[in-house]
Amino acid sequence: MDPINYLKINPIGEGARYYEVYDSRTDAVVYGHPSRAWCVDWVIEEHLRYIAAEEKG
Repeated sequence: MDPINYLKINPIGEGARYYEVYDSRTDAVVYGHPSRAWCVDWVIEEHLRYIAAEEKG
């Protein structure tokens, strides 16, 4: 399953001191960073890794 479908960033919106990416299937935190942009980047990187693996078959 594509990670973009189940990885979520919490809290929603800007202004927090720390953001966490969690797996919505298990509610486990898989990445955290003070910058929301870094969390978004991490989710996109996971999505691109998934696409590359799918293309390789």
